[in-house]
Amino acid sequence: MAKILILDDDQDYCEELSFALGREGHDVLCATTAQGAIATGSLFRPDVLVTDWMLRDRIDGLAVAEVLEILNSALQVVLITGFASTDLRCNAKYQEVFAFIEKPFQLGQIRRTVQEALNQPKPAQDCVPIGVLEVDSTGEIIFANRPARKLLSLDQGARPSTISSVLRLVGDVPFAAAEQRWIGAVSSDGLTKMNLRCRRYNDVDSSLVLLLAQENASYMYDPLVYHLLGLHPVGPHALTVEGHLLIIDSFEQTRRVAAELLREYNCVCHTAQTHAEGWRLFEKDPEIRHVILNFEMSRTKPIDFIRKLKKARPDIRIIGTSSYGDRAEYVELGVVDFLPNPWSDEDLIQLVGAKPSTAGGM
Repeated sequence: MAKILILDDDQDYCEELSFALGREGHDVLCATTAQGAIATGSLFRPDVLVTDWMLRDRIDGLAVAEVLEILNSALQVVLITGFASTDLRCNAKYQEVFAFIEKPFQLGQIRRTVQEALNQPKPAQDCVPIGVLEVDSTGEIIFANRPARKLLSLDQGARPSTISSVLRLVGDVPFAAAEQRWIGAVSSDGLTKMNLRCRRYNDVDSSLVLLLAQENASYMYDPLVYHLLGLHPVGPHALTVEGHLLIIDSFEQTRRVAAELLREYNCVCHTAQTHAEGWRLFEKDPEIRHVILNFEMSRTKPIDFIRKLKKARPDIRIIGTSSYGDRAEYVELGVVDFLPNPWSDEDLIQLVGAKPSTAGGM
């Protein structure tokens, strides 16, 4: 019997998938939010994650998979979406997603795909260096992922008895302090200094403990760690943008860099290589409120395409980007937000997070 976690923000849809997979004899749990899936999955530790890509709480299904792979690098992922694009397929392939399924689909297809994923186990591998323990209220260690076993010099097959037997806290600091902030710790042999933070679950008798070697302290501010701890990003990752974004650019690297950066800030972001693909995604997702459009991506100026976007949604915000400075004709069309090429991360984040400029046009 395998453990399956289903993530979709449609409760009825989740229950339908759960019933179909449960009939196959699997142990199935469901979540309707990304944070709920991370909280459930960090304790359930599924063999297969079946997840929608776009979710309401601004963390996409690939990001959830990335978090849960910290606990189980052999996790098989089945990604389902109604917003298939060339870039999303490439991202899924890069993240070693087992299967990419477009909506709508038949339940039989999901059942077959999950069984195929179980029949082709993915080898466990070294992932990001974030150690994770599950510890019960008595201090007994229930689970340790691969990085945690490395940090604590534990044999792969051995199960340590208590957390106090494998590490000690630095200074006169109570363990409970780690629920509010990172605290110092050292392995029981005194050789490995680390930082420790924990997340206590209210509905179960255990906590999640995160360990970072001192040389990996920068991961304290990684979105993956915030998601594992159930925290909202703060500081540089606290950007909130109303609605979804669409990036249309013929340069693959530009799309990828921009989308990855915006994803770190919890922005839901579509990407498209052509106007045609961008229009298809724009029509399918009514939540797209911002379009980043490269003016130089075709031989002809995209004036007609801009008019088409604004006719469909008069309040759409278009951010133009190009390496030339003549923007007067676009301003006349209402495109007053502009990102000169080449742009920096700070330029992109500042402009996307700013209130839209206003101008006449159309």
